Amino acid sequence: MVWAFAKLAYADAPLLEASASQAAWQIHAFSEQGLVNTVWAFAKLQFSHAPFMGAISAVVQEQLAKFTPRYLSNISWAFSALKVHDGPMLAAIAQASQTKIREFNCQDLANMLWSMATLAVSLPPEMLALAAEATALRLHDFESQGLANTSWSLAVLEFRDVPLMHAMSAVVSLKASSFSSQELCNTIWAFATLKVLDEPFFQAIADAVYPRLFQFLPVDLANTAWAFATVEFRNKPLVAAIEEVAEQRFGAWCSRPEDDAAVVNVLSVVEALGRLDLKESLVSAASAALCDRAQRLDQSYQEQPLLEELRVTTERLAVDSVTEPRVLASFPGLCAAASSSSGARALCFARARETKT
Repeated sequence: MVWAFAKLAYADAPLLEASASQAAWQIHAFSEQGLVNTVWAFAKLQFSHAPFMGAISAVVQEQLAKFTPRYLSNISWAFSALKVHDGPMLAAIAQASQTKIREFNCQDLANMLWSMATLAVSLPPEMLALAAEATALRLHDFESQGLANTSWSLAVLEFRDVPLMHAMSAVVSLKASSFSSQELCNTIWAFATLKVLDEPFFQAIADAVYPRLFQFLPVDLANTAWAFATVEFRNKPLVAAIEEVAEQRFGAWCSRPEDDAAVVNVLSVVEALGRLDLKESLVSAASAALCDRAQRLDQSYQEQPLLEELRVTTERLAVDSVTEPRVLASFPGLCAAASSSSGARALCFARARETKT
């Protein structure tokens, strides 16, 4: 029943709560497929139920040998999609997967690696080597999402297999036009993170990215600029296009007070382009956007007493009293603001680059 709700994208919280409670109570009556389908459905509906997830974990560890590669990858995917870090179960799945890794198909490999990377599960080098070998044998059968997720996962897991990455770059270059914007961004981030410079690959990515930049989310644009700067790949048309999009979007990014990542994204773009080819107009746009954001914070402020445990931060700043959020300094090229979220003080210092590097 829950599987059908997931297929219909129908999430009724009371019904899901009742279904999860019943499933947890009757967990040993489920077949392996029934268990996998149920936890997959809850993950698709973004509904997490601690007793049910605990029951699933116990059964998986008890009956691990019965689970196929597809079942193992789907269970790990579900736990990662729900951000449930069950260390013992994930370690058991990783160990079981290592012995069956050659039986995994492309989707199973990509899902398994993505799940472990998402939950920051440390995999033994021998398993990663076997997974890399299995991936290399099936590279031409991977779809764009699998290629993007696999490269991203290897980067997060800090596993650098240069021959595999070069083989992957050749396949990605041929299929780059079919990649979504996020898949392109994740893939070049992975190659830059692992410091694998393959010029034909980065040129193919640049050609695919160029016409889509206006579709990029702020974080994707920032990561794209960072990736090209990190490998020092200078594509003048792409750099100019990133500067144009960023210059137009900085103000909008910083106008949303709920977006705490806005300042980071602005600074990331400016810093990355500063290593490539930074226009003065982009620095001015960044400075104006950051200062405007600080002023908006001031205008929306309602004075509150500073929490006692935060006074050390104030003393270090040599400020007699800090209201939150409050601009501590604001002038062209520099903006420093103090704000508080959930009782924890966060200080934001934003410096726009004023000279080329």
